[in-house]
Amino acid sequence: MRLKANLMDAAKMRRTVIHLAHDIAVDSTGFSRLVLIGIGGRGEALAKEISAIVQAEIGKKVPVGHIDVSDESGSLSATEVSGCFPSDAYVITVNDVLRSGRTAYVVSEAIANSFATQRISHAVLVDCSKDSSLIKARFAGTKLDVDDSDIVSVSVKDVDGVRRVDVYSVDY
Repeated sequence: MRLKANLMDAAKMRRTVIHLAHDIAVDSTGFSRLVLIGIGGRGEALAKEISAIVQAEIGKKVPVGHIDVSDESGSLSATEVSGCFPSDAYVITVNDVLRSGRTAYVVSEAIANSFATQRISHAVLVDCSKDSSLIKARFAGTKLDVDDSDIVSVSVKDVDGVRRVDVYSVDY
């Protein structure tokens, strides 16, 4: 594996998260309740950061939950959503990278089966999805066209001790 590009350093990542949070705050104005659910450790860390910014902008609490997704023998499954949420909330999942949309689909299904929502949308730091992807991100920090074999690596301070986004190419 070799480094193909450093897409974001810590400062650019912070600006991108602020931009995502602002877009979410604007989009959520018609809803009385907003909930963010982080997917995995990095998604949860990003959701907490976005929540703090949105709360400051809209002046009301934005709860953050968590959900994990596992891949067993090529079949994705999601754990129960952790957190206590109001019913009929606007739920936005937060993830680091969107590729095929499979994870977002499984998470949406798990959320819909867990509690009543008004809407489920998806926010990602890096959107690498193709036009044929199953699910699209309503909020994307950056859109990136990568080869199918490329690896997009997102590092967040709470999980990895550093903030950055890198793209690696895999040489076979």
